[in-house]
Amino acid sequence: MNVDKETTVLRPARGRRRHRRRQLAASVPVAVVAERVGYRSASAFIASFRRLLGVAPGAYFATLAHGGHAAHGKAG
Repeated sequence: MNVDKETTVLRPARGRRRHRRRQLAASVPVAVVAERVGYRSASAFIASFRRLLGVAPGAYFATLAHGGHAAHGKAG
């Protein structure tokens, strides 16, 4: 069986990101999510989230809560 090594390596990271987004969507405080996933501070987690999705967690979930589509990744 030919397994795509990159996909296999990245799968756990995608799962962790999905889990963090679910926690944030459930109104778990950013500081709690940051600590649970190993960040030293909420600000470091927010910066990482922003780099990954192009928007801060608060803006991401506010957009979703109002029926919009949150940005995924940086433009351009």
